[in-house]
Amino acid sequence: MLLHIYIVFTTLPDTAPQDAYLKEALRGACRLILVILGQSLPHQRTIFNHPVCILWTGCYLQPPGHAVQANLQDRRAAWRRAGRLNVTRRVLAIYNRTLWKSTNDAIDVCADIVELTNAQFFDAEVVDLAFLVMLKQIVSNRADLLISVLANGSHESTVRVFSGLIRLWLECIGMQINNEVEDRANDPTTLWSSHGSATALIPKAEAVHKTFCSQEKEAFMMKMVNADTALYHMLRFATETAKQNETVRLGMLDGGSLALVLIAFANVDFRLSGLVAAPRKERLPKGTKSRLRSNVDAEASPPISLATINAEASALSFFIDSAKFNESWQGQRLDTRLLLCSSLVYSLLGRDKVTDEGYEVTRALFMKIVTIDI
Repeated sequence: MLLHIYIVFTTLPDTAPQDAYLKEALRGACRLILVILGQSLPHQRTIFNHPVCILWTGCYLQPPGHAVQANLQDRRAAWRRAGRLNVTRRVLAIYNRTLWKSTNDAIDVCADIVELTNAQFFDAEVVDLAFLVMLKQIVSNRADLLISVLANGSHESTVRVFSGLIRLWLECIGMQINNEVEDRANDPTTLWSSHGSATALIPKAEAVHKTFCSQEKEAFMMKMVNADTALYHMLRFATETAKQNETVRLGMLDGGSLALVLIAFANVDFRLSGLVAAPRKERLPKGTKSRLRSNVDAEASPPISLATINAEASALSFFIDSAKFNESWQGQRLDTRLLLCSSLVYSLLGRDKVTDEGYEVTRALFMKIVTIDI
């Protein structure tokens, strides 16, 4: 019950004096309950190890002689024990943007969102919403605290986060390319090649009942299609995150973050066919409701392999010298992309020398891309 109250408590308004008074009264009542429960010595350990005493840092009272450090690791473990309903309520509250009122609240929110992307412990809908929240913060240029949380995370969490974000972004790229192909197909002045591949659309998933997350994701992606500002914020976010420490940098490499450079130049002429795949409809057991995944989301898939990234980088390194590339990317759009992509490549692979074994070919390909003289 107290954990449920905590989740609701974080969404309550406190701008008006009366609201702030009532909110503080509720906190005081909950704190008193914990104090009374904690007076029972046989149950004291159970009380103070409960998720609510770790997550609600402004409410719980530490037992005598026992210091509880509510750090990121504690919060991760607490949410894994919090129960599906409470976790779902938390991610929905975060998605509805009611929890970004103070720096302390925002740090907790960022830490929780990173944890809730872990499909090993949380439902598909929770994971999908967590990634969508994260991407919204990034493209809105409000991800400084998220970078701080990632800087204190593990290699595993960095791989998971960037792999998921890139897969989500690739869904948007697939939508963008389909739109461009359809526009060309409807343009009577466009000449198509005889083999017909130029008009081929990326296959779309079979229509199924859409979950709340699927509807929100589709609406958000429609706004992101061909939005240069969103791309620029994503590239800056990745660059700043890579600068934090070696653990994060290596996690980003293993998570396929170099694919962001390729994504920056994706269009109808450079389709990233090795990266942009059709969503696969998941077969649902008879009678199962649609809250389960209707396609393969970012977290369910492994990170993009280095071999796949190298293959697409090789294709781009040739395409970048073609007349079609010059027609697609000119002026400030090209200059800005090259500037931001070069910063990301230098942050991940180093500016002057190869620092990571196995990345010699990768570094050569990406250096050719970002240092091209147009």
